[in-house]
Amino acid sequence: MERLTFDQAVELFRLYCRSKGLAPRTVETYMFALEGLREFLAQRCDPPELPQTRDLRAYIAHMLDRSLSRGTIRVRMRSIRGLL
Repeated sequence: MERLTFDQAVELFRLYCRSKGLAPRTVETYMFALEGLREFLAQRCDPPELPQTRDLRAYIAHMLDRSLSRGTIRVRMRSIRGLL
């Protein structure tokens, strides 16, 4: 069985969100969070792979280094959790 790329997983998640009838603003928030993660992962390997636990921890540290609030980080990680 072939492993999904990050971009393929995001597209499947987008279709899932649409099929569930989520509000457009909710889907937009999810996609914004996933794009931030994609950019972070792309710095480590291109094309980005699905993140491992260590990648997510590094991403949280990266967001903290950028002085994002813990509330913002929680919202972004909740969005990312939906993908995984």
